[in-house]
Amino acid sequence: MPGRRDSQDPAAADAVARPRRSVAPGQRLPLAISVVALAVACTGVTPAEAVRAAKTAFASNAGKVNGIKASKTPAPNQLLPLGDDAKFPASVLPAAPSGPRGPRGAEGAKGDTGAQGSQGQTGPRGPSNVLTANRTNIPLGSAAGNNVELVAFDLPPGNWWILGTGSLVYEGTGAASYFRCSVAVGSQVGGQSTAYLGVGDDTNFPGATLGGGFAVQMGSGTEATQRVALRCRHDQPLSANPIAEHVSLTAIRAETVEIK
Repeated sequence: MPGRRDSQDPAAADAVARPRRSVAPGQRLPLAISVVALAVACTGVTPAEAVRAAKTAFASNAGKVNGIKASKTPAPNQLLPLGDDAKFPASVLPAAPSGPRGPRGAEGAKGDTGAQGSQGQTGPRGPSNVLTANRTNIPLGSAAGNNVELVAFDLPPGNWWILGTGSLVYEGTGAASYFRCSVAVGSQVGGQSTAYLGVGDDTNFPGATLGGGFAVQMGSGTEATQRVALRCRHDQPLSANPIAEHVSLTAIRAETVEIK
């Protein structure tokens, strides 16, 4: 009948019946080769030139995402991948505001005492010291042989030069005696001065006088505090009490004391 289509075009029917096929990934390389071949046929360029043009077009966009390059280290206007911990490095993150200061923690335990340090250098020499003491009118007693302490004080450690001086008076009758004075530092006795005192004529007591002076001195080095004393005694019993009128004891500290 006019206007009635008894049959359909086979090509059109085939196009309608068959679904559209996509290009599988494995077929892209042959497709790219076909595109290059078509370009050679249509433009007249050589196959080598077509390949170079394709490589250049790919290389100009290699390593880019939407035209933005990627970098393994932070760089301006470039993409940065996450690290192994799936996080961006702290250097590219904005600084967070400081939080409020926390409360003070508990005090820690006291540490062990450190080892003793080495001995320091010897310091400069200090100033000299002079120690002195004086007394007057000290009775020596009439008994013979008793050492009477006239004046004394404590002597600190160090090297010292010690000097004792004084004057003695005896106004008794019928006898004369030698008076012997010395300095003692602890148990160490040094220096001695002798005076012969008595009343009478030269026949009975030749050389005796009513009074006389004495001076004794010694050097001493002490490592601990010691008592230093000036003392006197007489050899003979006397009828009266002899007197030490004026006595003085002086100690002078020195760097060294040499007795020659």
